[in-house]
Amino acid sequence: MTENSNSGNSSRTVFFSYSRADQEHALPIIKAIEHNGYGVWWDGLLEVGTTFLDSTEQALESAEAVVVLWSKTSVNSHWVRDEATSGRVRDRLVPLSLDGTDAPLGFRQVQIINMENWDGATDAPQMLEIQKVLAQYHDAPSLEVMAAPTTISLKTPKISDKITRRNMMISSAGAAAVASLGFYALPRLKKQPGRSENSLAVLPFENITNDSAYDYIANGLSTEIRSSLARNPALKIAARSSCQSLVEQAKGAKEIGEKLGVAYILEGSVNIIQDMAKVSVDFINSQTGFSENVQSFEHPADKILEIHDEITQSVYETLSLKFDDPNNDIQPTQSAAAFNEYLKAKEIIQTSTLSALEVDRAIGFYDAALAADPNFGLAYEGKAQALLWKTMTGSDVNKVRLNRGRAIEAARRATEVSPNRSSGYSTLGYILFLAKLDISGAAAPFEKAAQLGVGDAPTLARHAVFLAAIGSGEKARTVIEQATNLDPLNPTIFEVAGFVHYAARRYDEAISAFEKVLSLNPGRFNAHARIGSSKILQGDVAAGMAACETENNLMEKLPCQAIGYYRSGDKESAERAFDRLRTEFGDAGAYQQAQIYAATDRPDKAMETLTKAYDLGDSGLTLLNVDPFMQPLRDKQEFRELLAKLGYPS
Repeated sequence: MTENSNSGNSSRTVFFSYSRADQEHALPIIKAIEHNGYGVWWDGLLEVGTTFLDSTEQALESAEAVVVLWSKTSVNSHWVRDEATSGRVRDRLVPLSLDGTDAPLGFRQVQIINMENWDGATDAPQMLEIQKVLAQYHDAPSLEVMAAPTTISLKTPKISDKITRRNMMISSAGAAAVASLGFYALPRLKKQPGRSENSLAVLPFENITNDSAYDYIANGLSTEIRSSLARNPALKIAARSSCQSLVEQAKGAKEIGEKLGVAYILEGSVNIIQDMAKVSVDFINSQTGFSENVQSFEHPADKILEIHDEITQSVYETLSLKFDDPNNDIQPTQSAAAFNEYLKAKEIIQTSTLSALEVDRAIGFYDAALAADPNFGLAYEGKAQALLWKTMTGSDVNKVRLNRGRAIEAARRATEVSPNRSSGYSTLGYILFLAKLDISGAAAPFEKAAQLGVGDAPTLARHAVFLAAIGSGEKARTVIEQATNLDPLNPTIFEVAGFVHYAARRYDEAISAFEKVLSLNPGRFNAHARIGSSKILQGDVAAGMAACETENNLMEKLPCQAIGYYRSGDKESAERAFDRLRTEFGDAGAYQQAQIYAATDRPDKAMETLTKAYDLGDSGLTLLNVDPFMQPLRDKQEFRELLAKLGYPS
């Protein structure tokens, strides 16, 4: 990847559109395009602390070329078609075919480049053809911008579901989904040695209708059953992202059970025939890999809400458990229409590239759900999280403030209509903390979420971030350990663990956690810089600088380099890195600039810049209370006053 491709949104002139299901095959193509000299905007860049990236919509509209990867999956994707339309209308479309699939009607005016037999070489005929078209759109000679030929691995690890700041914002705990003719109690499963007998992984359900339009029902069913079961403190339910990761790797039941530490696996399939929903679920003993029991459910599709309760209850019966909480609103709505719109929104949030257009579509579905049922708490939660995403990725100050207010309003409404659901309080707390910088205001909803109890890894991760930020390091450690136990294959959870340890000055543990992030996702942004910062703070400046050098996110890389150069005595190089940060990001990097000033013995400039960051609502200030680079400022009265203004406990 060229440095140019990461240097700022203005240099990412190629927009890459694809279906999430094709991500494993899309990433090598993206890398090859970058190797040949072009900066590519794709959804993985959203991991770069989205406050300083323009919205996806802006990236799409400003792109010199729109590369679209057509496949059997993506031709049915509304958002891929939307993005392709933008490229076609502006005469900037570069269509590729992943598997020989032709472009859909309306997109066949431009000759498609077949990538079906591409061998990974950056100078292969297919890549030379792409290079030629990109050069025409960039008004550049096609070969002059090519780097030395190489071969891109066709087995690039997938970027798993992003909770970073994205998943921690967007993921929602929820309830519910499918219908049956009746309920049949299953026999008691045998206890398995070495694993909790009440532990379960709910794998993504398969849509066997041969119509991808029903994917949202299959995905929603497994997601909402998992979320409802996670509310039972007697159960250990593996998180969605880890389950998804292992399914994508085509792991068997025994290996899934071993990696997730669960005794049982629940998998299922959904078939929609006319107005009937047919669902099969299979309880599998992860120790033996054999089915313990198979059930089939069949009911009219408009009874989809009832199956959720019956499948959930069947799990309790199977494990000889009860969930007697009278406030357990397992079924979140009585409206089939509302629930259907809600599942459509969740499908977009969980499977799309989360462009601005996609998020707006999801909000539209949430609004439709709320129109059908104004007391649907989960729809308010989802809408709040989508609006938070718009807040954190927006560039228009007035729109950011409007969306922040709407996000807070929706989250508060979620807690009012579902007062016993912890995820609503967690969502409200996180919005107040991250978007409004109201630390004292966020404390109460986070505490309420903790009191209600939760077995949801994203909710736990949000709480851990907050606890670490306010200086409750040991509590944060306990909470994030619970999250990693539930979601052991999610790099974002370990990224949060790294922050928890870093904030508590446990640098060895922080480094270990960030190394785990990279082992799960070698292409993850930020982890290298955070390892580098930890080593610099330990006094090993050379090792820290080496780690910083490998970071691809300039917002994290440049402060790390500037501080490292300064501490190694190379003040000239430190200033060059600092100047580049200011040039690349301007006021969007105000907090990072203050870090450098504080760490390079310029406390007055640091305070001046922190004041600017506060006026701008810079989310970097959520780190202020525990940031080790701000140590030189802690005795200053202005610094203490700023902490108090933000609501940090004294």
